[in-house]
Amino acid sequence: MSPESKQKNDLKSGLGQIGPYLGVGLEFAVSLLLFIFLGRYLDKLLGTEPWLFISGSALGFIVGFYSLVKTLDSLSRRKKNSG
Repeated sequence: MSPESKQKNDLKSGLGQIGPYLGVGLEFAVSLLLFIFLGRYLDKLLGTEPWLFISGSALGFIVGFYSLVKTLDSLSRRKKNSG
């Protein structure tokens, strides 16, 4: 096996191991931003500023954190079972 193909295989296996963890932060950020923008939109629509914005922020954080914990637990279990 040539050194170049060994490097490519090492890179692929490294990305395969960290890949699932890269999406966790993005998932958290997307859920938080989604609820923030939804709360802000509803505040402007209903004239309830800033209450739905604050509620949306809190709910987005809770949903994002729950998803983060659930995903990391799943990845941890998968790692235990395979190793």
